[in-house]
Amino acid sequence: MKYFVAKMDDETKDMLGGSKYQVNEDFYSYCVEFGTNPGGTEEVTISDDIGRYIPVDIASLPELVRVLSNVIALSHALESVNAMVEDINNPHLIITARDE
Repeated sequence: MKYFVAKMDDETKDMLGGSKYQVNEDFYSYCVEFGTNPGGTEEVTISDDIGRYIPVDIASLPELVRVLSNVIALSHALESVNAMVEDINNPHLIITARDE
């Protein structure tokens, strides 16, 4: 079973000349494979369009999902902090204290 993720937009597809992961007219950057990869049903393989791959044994998937979820949460927090810093550095934004 193969799952394709990270659908390429037209600009990326044109820049890279497509992808080896194509479904109908759509091109994808990554493939998650289970059961049809060399590790069979004992592992999941995550591969990219240029042939790099990471085999992950099934028992490690919950920990990997937890770690990747933490990475996503950290990335979102950093985006929020960066937006706040941009606001603070914006000379056209007036920040006032709220009376309580």
